[in-house]
Amino acid sequence: LPLSAASALALEAGHQLSRAAGFFIPAKLGAQEGGNLLVFSALGFPAALGVAVSLLRRVRELAWVAVGLVLLAAGGGGGVLQEMGRP
Repeated sequence: LPLSAASALALEAGHQLSRAAGFFIPAKLGAQEGGNLLVFSALGFPAALGVAVSLLRRVRELAWVAVGLVLLAAGGGGGVLQEMGRP
């Protein structure tokens, strides 16, 4: 994928704009994907590539959440996990 610095900046700016605009949507489901689809299309890239990039970003987010949960559980959660179980 030939990508100039200006195109990369525009893609990231569009992604961040779609994230900010969809703040009221739970987990921003659909907002990020739609925003990337529009930005990729506007820059002359295939729309499917925009959706694929969005899905890869979602997978990356889930991977970091999983790492955080594993570290939280391994470290005992600093008492957080125990406090969550108490009324």
